[in-house]
Amino acid sequence: MSGITKKAFLAIQQVVRHAKCDVSLGITWSDIHTEWHVGEIRGKRLFFSAEDREKLRSIAILAAGRDPMDEDIQGSRVEVAATVIDEKWSNESPFKDMVYVCSRELPVKEGKIEIPSGTMFFIDIEQIDINSINSVIIIENAAAARFWQQYEITIPNGLAIYRGHDQSAVAVKKLMNQLPSHVRKIGFFDLDPAGFNIALSSGVEYLLLPEDKDGLLPGNRESFIKQYAKYSGIEKRLPEKWIDSWTWVVRQGECITQEKMLAKGARIRLV
Repeated sequence: MSGITKKAFLAIQQVVRHAKCDVSLGITWSDIHTEWHVGEIRGKRLFFSAEDREKLRSIAILAAGRDPMDEDIQGSRVEVAATVIDEKWSNESPFKDMVYVCSRELPVKEGKIEIPSGTMFFIDIEQIDINSINSVIIIENAAAARFWQQYEITIPNGLAIYRGHDQSAVAVKKLMNQLPSHVRKIGFFDLDPAGFNIALSSGVEYLLLPEDKDGLLPGNRESFIKQYAKYSGIEKRLPEKWIDSWTWVVRQGECITQEKMLAKGARIRLV
């Protein structure tokens, strides 16, 4: 017997579980009917008898290695591989709960890991010893995260992590929610309207900002125009301690990236 797609399996599962007598004859059911000749087509619908439903159940078991009457498919690819033929049916990313750490030291439950400059360590957040850190620094850009150790600042017992995208960003948020109350939440973002917006959405309490902003000019004016049109007004929600930096950005009308700060050897400070 040929294989079966996850979409086809789920369609069969709905019919078998709920003893449906008919379904709309869309692409998926047209393919199922063409492949296995189950059901009777009447107009734009496909009708099933009790015998048809049992046949569909048997087809699913043989083709997928799983009974459609069982519980929904859940878990990692490894866990799903134990119950169906194709482990890619898992909805869970292989990188679930993984984050990129770029600080010099990474405290784990077995001790400490030394991370070389210019690299990042990809780790499950459950392996991080959050009780051994005083601060977490979220870094916006990958290049800035990779070369974090070259910035002119020292934050004792600070864990620097790349903000990431998709699953990594979800894991970062989960980690932030698990932190003990004494851990400071610090953000290091581009000095621009989008960076301030990220600061608000990520829930950080402090920002790392360049000491000599004027020395980083010129910035990117075109990016500023686009960002300011989108984020103007967020200054009403910014803490008072960040307003001076916001005002400077608006007055200059230019965006300063983290990469620019690194290239210029800018010193950054906690605000």
